[in-house]
Amino acid sequence: AERWEELIDLLEKLARDGEDPQQAVELWTEVGQLAHRLGQLDRAVASLEKALELSPDHLEAIDPLLATLRERGPSDRRDELLTRRITIESDRERRLALRAEQAELREQRADPESAVDLLHEAIEKGDYDGDLLLLAGRLNEQLQRWQGAAECYDLLRRSSETPTQEAHAIRLLLRLMAGPLQLMSAPSWSPAGQVAGHPQIQAEKLCCRLLELEPGDRETLERLATIRQQRENWPGAASALSQLLEQLELRLAPANEQIDVAAQLAWAQHCAGADPEPILSRAVRGAVNDDDALARLADLAQQLGLDQVESGCLWLLVERSSEPSALLVRLAELYQRRDQLREATRALERALTTAPQESSATIVRRLLGWVDATSEPALVLQTLARLADDERSSADRWLQARLLAQSGDPTAALEALSKVNDEEAASAEAQR
Repeated sequence: AERWEELIDLLEKLARDGEDPQQAVELWTEVGQLAHRLGQLDRAVASLEKALELSPDHLEAIDPLLATLRERGPSDRRDELLTRRITIESDRERRLALRAEQAELREQRADPESAVDLLHEAIEKGDYDGDLLLLAGRLNEQLQRWQGAAECYDLLRRSSETPTQEAHAIRLLLRLMAGPLQLMSAPSWSPAGQVAGHPQIQAEKLCCRLLELEPGDRETLERLATIRQQRENWPGAASALSQLLEQLELRLAPANEQIDVAAQLAWAQHCAGADPEPILSRAVRGAVNDDDALARLADLAQQLGLDQVESGCLWLLVERSSEPSALLVRLAELYQRRDQLREATRALERALTTAPQESSATIVRRLLGWVDATSEPALVLQTLARLADDERSSADRWLQARLLAQSGDPTAALEALSKVNDEEAASAEAQR
């Protein structure tokens, strides 16, 4: 170490005493480089600065001085040197790396606005690459300059050298279009090149391009389906959802995710004029062990008018429910809409066996409205018997007495008549 110190001292003396300026530049540069190696940063900086005083563009002094200043952190002097270094650098790759360093330096010094200005100036000159565009986009986002960020990502998309880089640029664009740009009241930016039109159309085209680059990508298919649903492009939405469901099946995605997509696909097919029953029936088969999914599918089937699918869901739920009366009533209503009164009646009969006491009277009334007393007197009597005394009207008792008499049980008929309220009976008789 002592010999190195002696050598540095000697070189300094020669640099100070020499009369040749060019030789002094070389000597001060050598002193600075040796001092940097020995960890004498202050001495290195001072020596290299002296070299640059004599020759401001001397690369052999600028580069080691920059290396020394990097170890010291952000500074005005490092920024100044980077500006000079960028100006004289002829190699494009190295120059772009220096531009990125200067922008990041200004960001570190809490001056992102200046960093963005530097980058945009370079971009306007055509002096950029993918990394520089990504940096400019990120800094614009940091400043919430969403349109500036979008312009950078769109330029990256159009100038990409690889499919991976183009796909990444499109993803960044779509994220902005689905978020900050969508919220802007009057965005002035739109993708250049082959993409033009309404923002949703632009996003749709970008999604389609991304699927060309990355076929079957789940996130893109979901986004594309959403865009087309919002635009009420139902055939297109059905196509995207069909592809998405296929990918979920191939990747063995959780059943509930497949069911949700299948339900969306069924709705899109319905809106597009196609038959949604096959896909919805397939979803039901996948949901046999998921009561919540079955309930959602039953509701969707009801909206779509798919009675068979709805009844299939409801019966699956009935078999597993501890209190299925409400489900059975819904089934009865479904059968009644289809004029399947026998099935409707059976469903209500079963509902009566499971219904809580407070709701059984309502079910009885509905059942009595559907059953023909002439053709099925025994069922009517059985149904009336489920009503408590205080729930029976005089009309109920008159009906019960008449049916009992017709069945050959006058004693029971007389007992029923004895409980008829005279006033209600007269009113009922008058109405007959």
